[in-house]
Amino acid sequence: MEYAHLQDSGSENLARIASTAVTGSTVAPRPTVAQLKTLFVSSAVPMVGFGFMDNFIMIQAGGYIDSTLGVKFGLATLTAAAMGQIVSDVSGVVFGGALERGLVKMGLIRPSNLTNAQRQLPIARNIGMVGAVLGVMFGCALGATSLLCLDLEACERQKHAAELQQILKDMLKSDGALGSQSCTLYLMHAGHQANTDESESSTPQVASIMTADKDSYVRRCAQTGVFLIENHAEENMGGKHNEINSILCAPVTNKQGDIVAVVEFQNKIGDGVERGIFTQSDERLAKMLAHHVGIFIDRIAQQ
Repeated sequence: MEYAHLQDSGSENLARIASTAVTGSTVAPRPTVAQLKTLFVSSAVPMVGFGFMDNFIMIQAGGYIDSTLGVKFGLATLTAAAMGQIVSDVSGVVFGGALERGLVKMGLIRPSNLTNAQRQLPIARNIGMVGAVLGVMFGCALGATSLLCLDLEACERQKHAAELQQILKDMLKSDGALGSQSCTLYLMHAGHQANTDESESSTPQVASIMTADKDSYVRRCAQTGVFLIENHAEENMGGKHNEINSILCAPVTNKQGDIVAVVEFQNKIGDGVERGIFTQSDERLAKMLAHHVGIFIDRIAQQ
């Protein structure tokens, strides 16, 4: 009898569990249209903020890395973008909760008042997924609008300037640097800032022609397209206190014969305490160097 009593109790428990399961499946009514709308909005709004923050930070951080570390170490643009994505993801983890709490306080996210059983319904899961997908797409599109405020070619110009600077440095080492104290390559198009590292005055600099004075020898060389040698120069260098004794300017042309840059050599190094002067031999060397620089500029422009 005792065994029969236990069997009856077990049967009652199984029946109770089965009835509970059936009841659980029947107590999840279909969400109303208002509840589904609320679920859609509450799923989409946080993802709009997340998508905007993710794309905005990635673009800004990637652009900054590309224009600094990318130029200095020759990193590819995709490498800078990947590093920017790391910064963006870390920011999302750190500030994601604060963003969602802020949206809740602003009333942009409201509870859908769905039960746990209703949330497991296929229609509720699908509505939540669609809201999240559309929200993150819209947020990423908003974040991408920051590209309109960026100079997308600035990094490429800086990389080209750094490449030209290294090329010019190698070429000057190979031909004795014409025995000048300084050398600057002035590019005709704007966008390059002068590299004025006083600790390395012998390193060739790359700058825009716009940084040169209007009445300078560089501007005259760019306008006339002829080589200029001045061994008794007294040029105003925009308030700089560097003493300039001699100048040699050489125009750089591309394959079409257009002037694309000017190479300027300053202060010929003489023997001992004597001040040096640029000669016709220096002009021939400068002409050869300017020809090779023009070839490299054409190659870089085709990249």
